[in-house]
Amino acid sequence: RARPLRDWRPPMPPQLMSLEMAPTAVEGRALATKIISSPANQMTRLDCQELVSNTQCSMPHAIGINGHCYVLSDGVHTCSVACGGSGRVDVEATIHTSTSRDVVMCLERLKGLESWHDIFDQVDTPCPGTHLLIEGLQRWHCYPHFTPFNFPPGFRAPCVCWDAPSPPPPSSPPPAPPSPPPSQP
Repeated sequence: RARPLRDWRPPMPPQLMSLEMAPTAVEGRALATKIISSPANQMTRLDCQELVSNTQCSMPHAIGINGHCYVLSDGVHTCSVACGGSGRVDVEATIHTSTSRDVVMCLERLKGLESWHDIFDQVDTPCPGTHLLIEGLQRWHCYPHFTPFNFPPGFRAPCVCWDAPSPPPPSSPPPAPPSPPPSQP
């Protein structure tokens, strides 16, 4: 079906589009499919398994990616709950690595999420706040005013958690005290 003339826009590379010229939902889905299916953006479950196999995490539900243990928050709670306490959240790593294509794509693949990506997701772009998955829309976006400890329900954060410390080795009983010297008659 042809688009009415009043809706016609000149072709423009997606990187140059302003918000006023954002694609329609149908165009956006087509663009997202095009971006994800390009060879540079292909990330298979096997690629993720390889990245995950290099980082071991002992925390339940944590996924190790590129040397960090990630827990995707549940959409209701912040990283404090996801990591098991605020002291377990690696805030710097959460802020600096959460936009990584490896992290975003592997969390999606390994958690069974279906989202779509386009230029507005800010993947592989530094984020001064927190990069969050918007539940329901299944879109990622950088929110400079949110932190790993402060974002509203309906958003999911890729929280970097300090892995649980290994339990201490079992202690052996203390050595027996030395025998007293023999007594002299």
